[in-house]
Amino acid sequence: MTLFKSLVFFLIISRASFAFSEVDWSAPLRVEIYEPKDQEIKNDISFTIKPFVKFESKNIEYNIESFFRFSTNQDSRTYVLPQDIFAKIDIDEDWSILFGTKIYNWGFLEVFSSLDFINSKNFNASFFDDEKIGEPVIELKGLTTFGNFELIIQPFLINPIYPDGDSPFGFGFDLEDPLWNGSSIPPQKAQFNEGHLQFNIKWEESFEGLDLLAFYSRSYEKNHFYIGTTNFFTLPTDPPIYLPQSSFTVPQMIDMHKLGAGLVKSFESLLFKTEFIYNKPVKELEIYNPITGLSKVTPHSAWSVGVEWNPSLLTKLNTSFYFEWQKVFGYESKEQRQIFEISQNDLALILKLSNNAIFYQSLIIAIIHDLEIEKQYIFSLAYEKKLSESIKLQARAQWVEASSDEDLTIFKLLENRSNYFLAMEYFF
Repeated sequence: MTLFKSLVFFLIISRASFAFSEVDWSAPLRVEIYEPKDQEIKNDISFTIKPFVKFESKNIEYNIESFFRFSTNQDSRTYVLPQDIFAKIDIDEDWSILFGTKIYNWGFLEVFSSLDFINSKNFNASFFDDEKIGEPVIELKGLTTFGNFELIIQPFLINPIYPDGDSPFGFGFDLEDPLWNGSSIPPQKAQFNEGHLQFNIKWEESFEGLDLLAFYSRSYEKNHFYIGTTNFFTLPTDPPIYLPQSSFTVPQMIDMHKLGAGLVKSFESLLFKTEFIYNKPVKELEIYNPITGLSKVTPHSAWSVGVEWNPSLLTKLNTSFYFEWQKVFGYESKEQRQIFEISQNDLALILKLSNNAIFYQSLIIAIIHDLEIEKQYIFSLAYEKKLSESIKLQARAQWVEASSDEDLTIFKLLENRSNYFLAMEYFF
C-alpha cells in the first residue's frame, strides 16, 4: 500500500511531456545471508533488488528508486520500500519544487545523527544498514542572499517496519501497527493526516571551511521506542495499580515540536562535527507497559559531537578515524531514558581502511559503548571487496552485548541481534 500511494502521488504531479534526455538506470541484484549467533532464532536468506531510473524532460527531473526484498523464510523480511520516487521542477535558477517520495539525510555524524528524523525506518534490518522509507513530500527549495532554505510538507503518515519476534533483528515479541498520537485527533492508524500536516523548515549556509544548518519541525517522532498503551485505568491504591484497556505491544508515534542545529568545521585532515536537537511533545503523554511500568514522555534533547580524522599515512590505503559521542538529556529519570532511547550516553569509535584501486576493497571496525551502563556495547567488523566490474562481496560480523539482568533498557531487547552477514551483489 505504501508503494501504491507513492506511485499515485508521483503520477498525479508528473503530467509533463516525456520527451526526455538520456536515461540513467541501474538494478543491482543482491543475495543476503544472516546467521544469528543465537541458534534459537531463525536465520534469513533474502534477495534484494534496487532499481533506479533517472531522466529529464525540459525543466523537470524524474527519479524512480525503490527497494525490493524477498526473504525465503522470514515473512516480515519480504517487502517493498519506496525511496526516491519524485519529479523535481526547476522554477528558475535558484528555486525548485519537488513532488513524490524522498530519503532525507540532514545529519552530519556517522552513528549518532539525531537530525535524521524525517523518514520512517525499517527496524527489521541491521543497525549499520539504516534502511529508510521514502517519505511522501512536497518540497520547496531555494537559494537566497541569507542562505539556502528548504520547506518540506508531509501529507501522509508512513509506518516504520518492525520485525517479528523471531526475526534475527527482533525484540523477542511481535509488535502491532503503531498508533499516531496527534494534538487534535485521537490515536489512529496510519492514513492521510487529518489532524495537521507535518512540516519542516531548514536553513543552511556554507562559509570558508564551515557548514551550518538550523531547523524547526512539527512532526511525529517515528524512530523512538515508545512502546505501550496510553489507554489504561488507574486504581487509587498505594502504590497505584494500572490496568491496561488495550494492547501494550503498540509503538506510539508522538506529535513533537523539534528545534535544532548542526555544524561541520574543517581543519586540514580533521573534521569537527556537532548536532543538537530539542524535542517537545505537543501534549505530554503517559505510556503504560507492564514490563517497564508507567512512563511519561516529556521534553528531551540530544547533543552529539564527532571528529573525523583522515591522516596521510605512508601506505597505499586510505585511513579514516571517527570518534563520536552522544548524550541525551531530559525525561523524568535515567531509567526512563534507558527505556525510550537506545543511546543515552554513548561513545562510538570507527576505523575505516580502503583503497582506490579498480577492484575496491575496504575494512571497517566499529564499537559503540554505553558510558552509563556496564557491559553494554555493539561491535562490528565489516569487509567489502569488488571482485569484478559487476560483482561485489560483503561480509560482516556484529556482536551485541546487553546490560545485566538488573538493568531494564530498550537495548536489553536488542541483545538477540548478534549475527553474521554475507552478501553478494551483481550490477547489471
